Amino acid sequence: MVKMIFSSTFALMLLGISAAAAAVTPSQDIAAVTQFSRTNQVLFARQEKEEGDDDKDGVRVNATLNTPVTLVAGKKVDVTYPDGFELDVNSTVANTVTVTSGTPSISTVPSGFKLLAKNSWKVTYRTALAAGASAKIEFAVSAAAVTAAGGAGAKLMDTRLAFVQNGAWMVDEKTSKFDADENKTASTSASVKSNSEWTVLLKTSSSSATNTGSSTAPKSAGSTLVRNAGLSLAGVAVALILV
Repeated sequence: MVKMIFSSTFALMLLGISAAAAAVTPSQDIAAVTQFSRTNQVLFARQEKEEGDDDKDGVRVNATLNTPVTLVAGKKVDVTYPDGFELDVNSTVANTVTVTSGTPSISTVPSGFKLLAKNSWKVTYRTALAAGASAKIEFAVSAAAVTAAGGAGAKLMDTRLAFVQNGAWMVDEKTSKFDADENKTASTSASVKSNSEWTVLLKTSSSSATNTGSSTAPKSAGSTLVRNAGLSLAGVAVALILV
């Protein structure tokens, strides 16, 4: 008796499912697919618009050395050169910039550094950048070049962009940054905004790194030691919380 009731109930369920399936006509299937397609098109269009917002006010230029590049007033111009040198400029007035490459004008590097690039780049603006302009220099770093210059223990993050000031290569630690995601070393030093000469150095000793632009005096290791101590204390705090 129980088996018969179960069988009957199951049969009724199958009939209900079949009836529901039969009730959906081919035209309804087509309408559902069409609606799904339209919805996806709208979503994709929104996604493309959002992804393009970052560059709507910028200009990307794949440039060649020794060739003037136009800087559009009020727009960020990202200039990339074949050898990995990059210049990002947002000028408040129309201008041009020309980058040339050659043998560094100064062969001696600061104590605690090694020359990573075998050449230097000279940045020349048609007119000096006006107040309110921003500029950044980047260089795509090669892991092979870093290892060749500093040995197996050398790190990409120890690369620094250096500029000539008062007859010597200078490193501005405050405005230097390494982008680990893109393997690029960058500088936003004020020197980027004027005619200047740049090269890439590899930091080999934190205790004898040169100071920022205004002086040639060696920088003390204090700031490096404080940063390391801060990281260690933070690690201890996290360990205590986890325990």
